[in-house]
Amino acid sequence: MEMETGCPCCGRPVAAPWKLTIQPLRLYREWRPDGQRHAAEHRLCDACSEWLGGLVAIACGEGAGTAVFGSPNGGGRRAVFDDQCQVCREMPADRAARIAWVSPGGATLGVFACAGCEAWIASLAADGRTVRGVADREVDGPYGTWPHPNLRGIRVRLAVEDSAARAVALETCERMAVAVVREQADIAVVEATARGSAARALRTGIQGGRGSVVLAGLRARKDLAAALQAGARCWMTVPLTPQQLTAALVAALRPAGRSGWEPETCLPIADPATMDRPVVLFTPAAGADRFEVAWLLRRFARGYDTVEWLDGRIAVTPRVHADQLPQVAARLRLLLEGRATAEVVGVRALPGRGRFEAAG
Repeated sequence: MEMETGCPCCGRPVAAPWKLTIQPLRLYREWRPDGQRHAAEHRLCDACSEWLGGLVAIACGEGAGTAVFGSPNGGGRRAVFDDQCQVCREMPADRAARIAWVSPGGATLGVFACAGCEAWIASLAADGRTVRGVADREVDGPYGTWPHPNLRGIRVRLAVEDSAARAVALETCERMAVAVVREQADIAVVEATARGSAARALRTGIQGGRGSVVLAGLRARKDLAAALQAGARCWMTVPLTPQQLTAALVAALRPAGRSGWEPETCLPIADPATMDRPVVLFTPAAGADRFEVAWLLRRFARGYDTVEWLDGRIAVTPRVHADQLPQVAARLRLLLEGRATAEVVGVRALPGRGRFEAAG
């Protein structure tokens, strides 16, 4: 039985004889190994392998237990096609992964997963301590901490089909004493789909009096872009977390900014002149899907962190002390698994900052 550096998932110095292998795939008429990304392997102890497999089974709707906030959910959709994500039941666009649990005896159990579910599984395999409640992230505080402003009196309308996301939104609003109404809301939350639901909803009058936000999955880029052009203030990802929804409601209440949206990533275009904090700059790898990179960063960054497009790169501004930025960069780089490189950049070194300072 192998005893190397212990199990990364639980952080204990114990034997980690299980292998979690991840083979990135890309669609070239059929699903083939992705030449832009290398296969990855995580070693797990017996307890963590069983725990992670159980979480995936719950997400698939095949296991008993309670799902954690932010976990994927099939939303009642049935698995019909071989190349359908076996976790969230979505159809991957052109990138996916085969993930396999390999026992010490060589037995294999695997799933076909979309990019979002792949990143979720890989992130827990790399470090699942905070989710299991055995450790706190230094940069995040206790897992599940949910700082939110006073939004009492705000009325929200939910045009959301995804049952799991709708349930999280309803519970979050209830805990904040935010009223969920059918008409005449301050903020409308609309769901982007491959059918164009979000843009159609906004154009036909389902808009909040003070702003609208969009809930988007990986396959909904076109509808998301159209909804942003139709006046939505911001967007968040599916699965939904309370922190993401709270941050989106706050953003929708702010006065509309002057920056536009970068069309490929659907990220707001940053204004270097107004940036006053160090950032983590992500440079997408050659051949990487830029929207996928942007979506994953929004999915796994905290809701109150800022994710913007800055001069050809993606700038994440975490609301943490500057000396904690390298830890944030390392965590997000791990989640992206080769899709992008990351570096911490000070305010004066930001792209475009020098031009504004010289002009000012």
